[in-house]
Amino acid sequence: MLQFAALWLLLSGIYLLFAGTLSLTETAAAVLCGLLAAIWTRCAGDPGEIRFRLRPDLFRPVLRAASELPGQTFSVGLRLAKAAVRGGSGGSALTAASSTLSRFSLADSNPEARADRAVGILAASLAPRSYVVRLDPERGIVVMHDLSVRSESGTAA
Repeated sequence: MLQFAALWLLLSGIYLLFAGTLSLTETAAAVLCGLLAAIWTRCAGDPGEIRFRLRPDLFRPVLRAASELPGQTFSVGLRLAKAAVRGGSGGSALTAASSTLSRFSLADSNPEARADRAVGILAASLAPRSYVVRLDPERGIVVMHDLSVRSESGTAA
């Protein structure tokens, strides 16, 4: 029951995060949608005995990305303003090994690795400066669009 309540709270919080406003109607919708999604998750997981497990380290990349959000928003806004005034490039495509851009492996196919990969991709795409364009599991690379100037190992495509 505690896991169900935690899942309900998590899903309601995700709804509020994407809603963008904190009003009475949005909060009520978040509670209702979170409850329905938690019930659906519980019912859909029962036939296959697949359980959603909240591991403390699972959402660490998302929390890190959320904490970097204000600074990245400011730097991307500044870069876009400079590009609008002076002209120039709006970003670049980076192709790099998945281990360079995140801690997840593309080769692992067990459920926990897939969950880690999904959360890692969400975290990489949450920031305003970058998002994941494509995964190439055969070559073990991730293609990302990036608005910031990087000195890391990655090749502009």
